[in-house]
Amino acid sequence: PRTSPRMSERSEPAAPRWTRLGTVSSPRTAVVDERGLVVAGEDGFGLDWWVRTDKGWRVPADAPGSQVAQRLLEGAPVVETTLRVPRGHAVHRAYCAVGDAHTGDAAIVEIENRSPVPIAIAFVVRPSNHRGAVALHDIDLAEDLTVTVEGRAALRLPRPANAIAMTAGEEVCVEQVQHDRATDRTVPRGVHDEHGGATAAFVFALPHTAWVASTPASSTTRRAPT
Repeated sequence: PRTSPRMSERSEPAAPRWTRLGTVSSPRTAVVDERGLVVAGEDGFGLDWWVRTDKGWRVPADAPGSQVAQRLLEGAPVVETTLRVPRGHAVHRAYCAVGDAHTGDAAIVEIENRSPVPIAIAFVVRPSNHRGAVALHDIDLAEDLTVTVEGRAALRLPRPANAIAMTAGEEVCVEQVQHDRATDRTVPRGVHDEHGGATAAFVFALPHTAWVASTPASSTTRRAPT
């Protein structure tokens, strides 16, 4: 079962449900749980998301059930997870797309600010997946915005992050981000944890109506249609 870092003490949640994502033309798949944790492939890392409002950081995995909802988007193989924020919602969408010979197929994660006020979001590389804990020893950020995990390209960021936290251990990463101790994006280039608990959070400002998407192959940032 999934274990997630806690920003507050509460009872252990039930084992999450997972939805499989994919395309009809590719055997590659991904899974997403009911709070938006995405895992590409059968043995990949977990890509989580956190949200900051004027009331502080929130981890959707820890939010009360009444504040998180999930649905299939108009019957398509797109899973949309929404988290209540003041005066609106943060909206997370996960799906798979077929790439070309250069990029390859990819799981794509989009996060949209569907509220009238700016928020911040974090894409979080975590040492866990749908099978349980996994060992992540090395996470690095290349100059071209490619995040490598164990030396292999694993995530493409949409633009330089506003702040980055790279730590040995999930709880340390949560603490750094929660207390705004994530550094300027030019400082951390990687983390090594001999115990396999390497974790990284990439923080992005997200204005009203904007959305941001990250994928192992390509990514974009633009305004949502009005």
